[in-house]
Amino acid sequence: NNQYDNLKWDRIVTILKAETMEAIKSSADRPDQSDAKKAHKHYLKGLYALKSLNYTKALPEYLEAVKLDDLNPLYHADLASLYQQQDKLELAKDEAKKSIDLSTENATPYMVLGMVAKREGQHKKAIDFFKKAQNLSLYNSYLQYQMAESYHALNMPAAKRFHLGRYYRYKLD
Repeated sequence: NNQYDNLKWDRIVTILKAETMEAIKSSADRPDQSDAKKAHKHYLKGLYALKSLNYTKALPEYLEAVKLDDLNPLYHADLASLYQQQDKLELAKDEAKKSIDLSTENATPYMVLGMVAKREGQHKKAIDFFKKAQNLSLYNSYLQYQMAESYHALNMPAAKRFHLGRYYRYKLD
């Protein structure tokens, strides 16, 4: 049961339609590719491994992608997500912050920071991160569920408005 299936499924379907896994495997090590292209191939391999729930294979692929293209916020965001799934919370926070430093347009690092804060029992902080993520990914039901759990944990009046299982369709400010 992968908690990020809904977040990344559309992205992986698009990628796998464009290129088959055989093309990804065979082209990653060609010497004539630029580092950015190599990094992207490693990222795709990592994404495929992650979707296959093979975290041990995904990690070195993501690390190689980040090593080859350290300025890509998506690579840092997905690496943060992987670290968070593996309960490596400090590494997840570091990668999420790097991703946000590079770009504030991706919901994933905010969601990772929210999940980490929630696990640490800092539900108000988690809600703030979840709100930032929701402004970038409005219809993410998993994100809404996580936010509802934090409201519920704090017994806040908003918990009734954002109760578990309800999927609302508007931005929070």
